[in-house]
Amino acid sequence: MPKIGNKFLLIISGALIVFFIYYSPFNDKRSKNTVVATVNDKKITYAQLQEFSVNTYGSHVEEQNEESLEMMLNQEVLILYAYKSGIVEDVLEEVFEKQMRYTRERLMLEMFFDLDAQDKVTISNNEISDFYQNQPLFTLKSIPFLFSDELAKDKAEEASKELNRGIDFDIVYKMFFPAKGAEKKGLVGITNFYDLPDYLKPYNTQLISTGSATDPIETEFGYTVFYRSTKPSANETKGYIRKELLKYQTDHYITKRQNDITKSNRINLFNIDKSYQNRNHQTTNENLATNDMTNTHITEKEVFERLKDLYEYSSFAALTHKEFLDYINLFITQKAILSIAESEKQFQNAKFTANWEKERVKLLQNQNQEIANYMFEDFHDLIISHLTDNVLKAIYEQNVDV
Repeated sequence: MPKIGNKFLLIISGALIVFFIYYSPFNDKRSKNTVVATVNDKKITYAQLQEFSVNTYGSHVEEQNEESLEMMLNQEVLILYAYKSGIVEDVLEEVFEKQMRYTRERLMLEMFFDLDAQDKVTISNNEISDFYQNQPLFTLKSIPFLFSDELAKDKAEEASKELNRGIDFDIVYKMFFPAKGAEKKGLVGITNFYDLPDYLKPYNTQLISTGSATDPIETEFGYTVFYRSTKPSANETKGYIRKELLKYQTDHYITKRQNDITKSNRINLFNIDKSYQNRNHQTTNENLATNDMTNTHITEKEVFERLKDLYEYSSFAALTHKEFLDYINLFITQKAILSIAESEKQFQNAKFTANWEKERVKLLQNQNQEIANYMFEDFHDLIISHLTDNVLKAIYEQNVDV
C-alpha cells in the first residue's frame, strides 16, 4: 500500500476548503427535489437524503432527518478528501477497476447463451400453424372467492357444481358477482393442457375437456374455481404460440451449444500439485491451464487473485485439492466463453449494453459508500484526531450559511 499519510495530513491542514450551506431543509413545504444542503457545488436533495437514510438505517424516519443529514454531509467530506488527497487513485482505483471488470464478465457469462441464441432461433408461420393444430390449447378462466366472505368456500363449491353441470361461465360469474359483468372478468389467459401452470397440475384431470371446472382450490387469499373454456382462434393464440416456440427452441439450442462447447473444451493442466502444495507462497505468471478451443490460458497469479477477489479467500490453507482443481477448470472455461463472446461481438449487443449500463450505475453509486467505509476503517485514528476535531469544527463554525 502506498504511503499517503503525509499527503492526507497536508490536505487536512487547509489545502481544501469545504463549504456547507443549509437551506432550512425541514419545513412543511419540502418536496423530493428540495435542496437541503450543498457541499461545495454539489446539491443534496431531500430524495437523496431519504435514500441515504434507508441505506444507513434500513428506513427513513422524519425524526432522524437532522442526524441523517449530518452523517451524510460528513461522508461527503470524507469522499471529497479521499479524491483530493489521492487515496482513491493510489489505493482504491485498482479495487474499483476489478469490480467493474468482474461484474461485466459475470453479466456476460449470465447472458452469453441467451445472446448467442438470439439471432440463431427463428419461428416460421408454418411452425405456429402446426403448433395450433396439434396442441390442446384453451382459454383459462377463474372465479375467486375471498376469505373476507364467510361463505367463500360454500360459494366456490356451488360455482364448481354449476359450471360442471354445463351452465355458461358468464352466467355463473354473474350469479355471484352481478355488478361486475363477465366479459373479461375471470380471464386468466391462454394455456396448453400439456403445460399447465404448476398450481393447476395436480388438478389436470378435472380440466380434461372443454366446459369442465376444478373443485375449489385454496389460495393465499381465498378459494378459486378454474374453468376450461373453448379453444381460442388462431389469431388470438399467435403471440402465445410464438413465445412458447421461442422458449422451447432457445432451450434446445442452448443445450446443444453447451454440449458442443463441453466437447470442444480441451483443457490442459500444468503443475497443479506443485501450485496447490505451495498455495500460500508468492504466485508466479506460469500457466496452470490452457484451453485449445479458444487458445486461452490462465496463470497461477490469475487463479489466486480471482480466488481472493471473488471468493474472499484470505488464506488458502483450508482449500482442498479438489476445490482448487474445480476452480481452475471453472476459470479457464469462463475465459474461453468470454473469448467466444468477444469474437462474436456480443459485448456490442444492445441488450447486453443496456443491462451493463444498469450494473455500472449501481457500482458507481456503491463506490462512494465504499470510499467512506474505507476512510473510517483504515484511517480511523487519523480521521478522528485531525479531520473531525479540527477541520469539521472549522467548517461548521466558519463556513455554514444557515
